[in-house]
Amino acid sequence: MLTIEDYRKAIYKRYEETKDGDFAEYLLQPTPARFKKLSIFLTDDLSPADKKIYGKFFRDENYNIKVLETFDTDKFKPICNFVKGVSKLTSLNSLDFLAVLVSLESRPFVKFRKGETAMLDNLMNYEHSLKPDNVTVKRMFDDLKGAEEKKSGNPNFEEYENLVQKKMPEMNNKQAFFLGMITLAVLLVSFVYFCFSRKRFNNFK
Repeated sequence: MLTIEDYRKAIYKRYEETKDGDFAEYLLQPTPARFKKLSIFLTDDLSPADKKIYGKFFRDENYNIKVLETFDTDKFKPICNFVKGVSKLTSLNSLDFLAVLVSLESRPFVKFRKGETAMLDNLMNYEHSLKPDNVTVKRMFDDLKGAEEKKSGNPNFEEYENLVQKKMPEMNNKQAFFLGMITLAVLLVSFVYFCFSRKRFNNFK
């Protein structure tokens, strides 16, 4: 199962991806004051879930702009030090808050942690929907099962993902080949039928 450390890495990666984007003036050269300004700027576009995250970070569920503006700027220092690589951010509330600021899709941590289980469930559901004669795809999922058994515990999603990516090109190429063959066969049958029908029509004249 995904851990807080995985969550921390995902947030930092997202920060690196977005720091020179639309909010570069706040993120590219981060300071506690700039993080505070960014949090105020984003207040109008928060989802209900994000508002709860804000409420926990600012320690006021009924926060408003005035609460944000008067909030101690030094409280943003741990976040600033984290993105600078100075220290590790340990507070879950702060991690969730930073996830909002950098627009990490899988937030808060509860959603991030459940994301792995949901994706694994999708993989297994797809396996059950496969036809027995699809040898390539069945072999792919046999490999996935083997990877899980080696772990003798919770399945490692990264290994699942790597195996899927490794096997998927093979599956796609074969499927494309068979689809092409079927299409060609249909065209040939249609052509033969057309010629035969035309010949019979000429015989009736």
